[in-house]
Amino acid sequence: LDGCCCAMATTMDTGTERLLPNVEDSSNNEPLLQVETDEENASILEETTPARGSMSFRQAQQREVVLIFLAAVGSTIAWTAVLSNLVYYSMMLGLDSYLYLNLVVYGPLLPISILQALYDSDFDRKYASLSTFTFRGGVGYGVTLLATIAVPLCSHNLLLLSLTTLLLGTASGVLHGTLKQMAAFIYPNCGRLPAS
Repeated sequence: LDGCCCAMATTMDTGTERLLPNVEDSSNNEPLLQVETDEENASILEETTPARGSMSFRQAQQREVVLIFLAAVGSTIAWTAVLSNLVYYSMMLGLDSYLYLNLVVYGPLLPISILQALYDSDFDRKYASLSTFTFRGGVGYGVTLLATIAVPLCSHNLLLLSLTTLLLGTASGVLHGTLKQMAAFIYPNCGRLPAS
């Protein structure tokens, strides 16, 4: 929890222990132990968590989840558009285009995931996480944009279309790993975004 101390508390109705934030008494600055009941379940986070700027903590969480979602859509929409045209490409470029285009979209994901698992933390320590996220995001979305623009120009040739789609798959793999890392950094212990 952002900036709060935590303590173990026992709920009155069930006797189960839960981790709850401490709240300081304004008169003597001593921490008070919060005891949670079922009625307080929904509002305990909002009451005990300090606001970030002008937004409440809950609004900030919702905003960040929406931004991560939109970034994820942006990283996958281009190759999804290519794969949605597989029937057209199969008719125009042959039945083999189905296999090749699927391979070049999904193939780069595993090697990129392995490389990111091995080297990302080193790059983050060396260049700072914000710089590496900005670089990978900028390059990933830039390549995605350029390759998306090139797809209509390459649609008549399977080799050119496959190479362009390979760029889309590679960029999407880089963005996929980066976005999962970013989602994990937002609120590592909150229970939200468990896939990251």
